Amino acid sequence: MRYIGYILLFILSAEVACTKKATTSANLSPGKKEEKLIQFESYFNDGMKYYLLGHYNDAQALFEKALALEPESHATLHMLSKIAIQKNELNKAIQYAGKALKIDPKNKHYYLTLAEAYQKNVNINEAIKVYKKLIAEIPKSEEYYYNLADLYIYNNQFDDALKIYEKIQDLMGMSLELTRQKQQLYLRLNKTEKALSEGEAYIKAFPDDLDGKMSQAEVLFNNRYEQQAIQLLHEVLKTDSDNIKAHLMLADIYERRGENEKSIQELEIVFTNPLADLDMKLKIVDDKIRSRNAEKESHILLRLCEQIIKAHPNESKPHLYLADIHLLRGDKENAWKELIVAKKNEPNNYNLWIQLIELDSELKKTDSTLVHTDQALELFPNQAMIYVHKGLACIQKKRYQDAVDALEEAKKLSSSDPNLNNYINILLGDAYHYNKQYTKSDQAYEEALKYDKNNDHVLNNYSYFLALRKEKLEYAKSMSEKLIKKHPNEPTYLDTYAWVLYMLKDYENAKKYLEMAVKNSNNGTIVEHYGDVLYQLGDKENAIIQWKKAKLLGDTSELIDKKIADGKLYE
Repeated sequence: MRYIGYILLFILSAEVACTKKATTSANLSPGKKEEKLIQFESYFNDGMKYYLLGHYNDAQALFEKALALEPESHATLHMLSKIAIQKNELNKAIQYAGKALKIDPKNKHYYLTLAEAYQKNVNINEAIKVYKKLIAEIPKSEEYYYNLADLYIYNNQFDDALKIYEKIQDLMGMSLELTRQKQQLYLRLNKTEKALSEGEAYIKAFPDDLDGKMSQAEVLFNNRYEQQAIQLLHEVLKTDSDNIKAHLMLADIYERRGENEKSIQELEIVFTNPLADLDMKLKIVDDKIRSRNAEKESHILLRLCEQIIKAHPNESKPHLYLADIHLLRGDKENAWKELIVAKKNEPNNYNLWIQLIELDSELKKTDSTLVHTDQALELFPNQAMIYVHKGLACIQKKRYQDAVDALEEAKKLSSSDPNLNNYINILLGDAYHYNKQYTKSDQAYEEALKYDKNNDHVLNNYSYFLALRKEKLEYAKSMSEKLIKKHPNEPTYLDTYAWVLYMLKDYENAKKYLEMAVKNSNNGTIVEHYGDVLYQLGDKENAIIQWKKAKLLGDTSELIDKKIADGKLYE
């Protein structure tokens, strides 16, 4: 408030001085005049305080009281106009500002406020008139030629805007910014040669200004004068061989011309420069990764990204992009290695952790999954997906209680994501089964089936596990039947259905489906089941042959050696 007081003191000294001239009245005694002036100043002063604090309604009420005392106070009219603009009452703003300007036609601020009100009211022609009058009436107002040019451009009066720019150039001299603005207008008028002439004139006037040459090269490039642009850029590079923008523009030109090796060479000059902005380099790589030719040009991307890493050896972001490029090339192992490097410098990057853990899983690095999920959970203890991956890895490592614990924690955190919640229920069905918590396993599967009654994994595992337990066999049969109707040639599903039939003692039909399964599979479990069915049907000789075959294939029951040794079925 103390600083506001100083500002007010400065502003009000001018405002009140102007107002005093307007308050002289032949009908008032000197005492009444003074009293009226004091009251006016009080209203105006308080109005300014509220205005500066942004309390526009309170300020307006006080300024209106001040105006009632002094209707010719242009300062008060000006403030009411500014408040009306803030409140978007633009007709009022125009009225107040116009009246203030009539009273004091030499105050440039009143012109500017009136012009602003017209602009916001989208009355550009009137705003143009105000600026023209401002420049004509107020000395040293040439700076407002730029505002006038902007209004002509907004009004699509490009020729008029160009005339204004010519006046500015006559008054202030040639500048690069002014040249660029004139070029843009000529281009919008489809006068490309005129635009290029402007750039040439600037270069002639300022032959040592590399920015001018770069600007002209950009205009040439954008308008397909590629060879001229190349020549100009090489001129720039003779003086400044490390000019990053010049090399990048050359890379774009050569790429457009189909001279890909030249384009890459220009990019390499930039990418090997440690002073060139890292984010800019990565943006170029990212754009190329997202392009249609990314897979075809992945070897080039690999080369560029490796150069970025050499130039910025302590940065982790390039390793993330290199991982993406390896994935684009189908090289998951090297992508995994790059993520390991990136993780050291970006431990708080959640997406990095998830990508790394997913690659652990895809590459069957179960031990790494367990290590990385534990590390990630220390940083992100409330992320369900990390617990899911840990639970899945624990199932694979036969740490079933740990799997249950991780998946139950994931379930608590996934209530708002029904798809993820369903996936967790599926995994819980498996984990609880292997942990011999059969009731909870069934409950998890049933919950999953409520969400998706046709889920292949649930229909298969649930029916198979029921068969192993010799429980709800008809229910297991109905689920498995549904599955083989959808996938009549899938060996795993045929085996499950056959095993349910086996438990129902329907050995002939079990044999039929197992024969279909073993034709398309070398799975030891399926072959062992086929041997079991043959034994039940009295074909002991062929049963032993199948058991021996299953033994060689692996993934059999613990009883396989005993079956082969004794030539007898054990269950």
